[in-house]
Amino acid sequence: MDQLEFASKLMTIMDHKIMLLDTIRSTNRRLNQLDAVMETPHGYNMGAYEEGKNLQEEQDKLISEINQELADFFLELSNTKRGECN
Repeated sequence: MDQLEFASKLMTIMDHKIMLLDTIRSTNRRLNQLDAVMETPHGYNMGAYEEGKNLQEEQDKLISEINQELADFFLELSNTKRGECN
């Protein structure tokens, strides 16, 4: 892996991490809003519950994707000769 390829892959991962952090922030805001309307005098708001559950699952999926990208990147980096990255 040459320096340009290394920098390009690292920038792609960082862009994805930034997008993930933005998504997590907005998801957490929405989950807090849903939590506020979850309980009603007549029981639970199942629509809010389902939306919250779906948001949490999507967030978990995004976290898994970025973790896999990082793992693949570092695996490739460890398999590359050290001299090629210097």
